[in-house]
Amino acid sequence: MSSNYNFNGIKRAAIIIGIDTYPNLDPNLQLKGATNDADEIYKILKDNGGFNENDIVILKNDSATRKDIISNLYEILFKKEYENIIFFFAGHGIEDPFNDTFLAPYDFDPSICHLNGILMTQISGLFRNFYRSSTINTHKTICTFLDCCHSHKLFEGEGRSIDTINIGQKTKDFLESEGQLGLVSMDFDEIAREKI
Repeated sequence: MSSNYNFNGIKRAAIIIGIDTYPNLDPNLQLKGATNDADEIYKILKDNGGFNENDIVILKNDSATRKDIISNLYEILFKKEYENIIFFFAGHGIEDPFNDTFLAPYDFDPSICHLNGILMTQISGLFRNFYRSSTINTHKTICTFLDCCHSHKLFEGEGRSIDTINIGQKTKDFLESEGQLGLVSMDFDEIAREKI
């Protein structure tokens, strides 16, 4: 991966995940638009966002296993010198009977959530470690977009939010600081529904 300096000299990368097919879930729980959404985000970042395609990882369906997602996250967050990261996930979000919430990778099996799901608290911890590694010369940020059920749980207890008035300017200001900005498709009491 070569680093991209097109945005005010800031090194940026993206990891984009879209999963429609879940071999361990019932046929009525398969999705239809998640991979298309991932393709659209990839195209937007590459064509309009000034991202170098070498700095974008796109994982779809069978290339989006738990191992693939976690290993790519570690690579981008901790082995490269990126300052801004975009993380996009479209697929299933699952809550178990103990109120633990998971992003569901391709190989997710609801009977063993903790073995092959990705705990949202794990993702949140990785992101927090990334942006806390900011230095006086680098301000690390993560912009997270989750299109799944229980997406709000990724930011539970994280604190600050911004309203949608002047969101473009507020997002730009945020990216010049450090921390995490998240846009989620579901609030605390909502369930995602796919309409095609």
